Amino acid sequence: MIGYALLEILYAFVFALSSPIRLLGDVSLPANVANAISIGNAYLGAAAIFLPVNTLLAVFGSVLVVEGFIFGYKLVMWVKQLFW
Repeated sequence: MIGYALLEILYAFVFALSSPIRLLGDVSLPANVANAISIGNAYLGAAAIFLPVNTLLAVFGSVLVVEGFIFGYKLVMWVKQLFW
């Protein structure tokens, strides 16, 4: 019961914070970008016969996220050391 109430409060908080963003209009990709994505997908589909392209992209993306967090942490610590 307490967990449910906490989740409801968290949901209301996130809903209130995201309300200005939800007032904006819908966003769509330009036709050229969507065309480039579908052409790239066709090339990756042909290469998937020999290489696990989806797995390689997922691992590469995960490595980029981890490296981004490490860089962000180092940047925050550098700024903290600079001013304190």
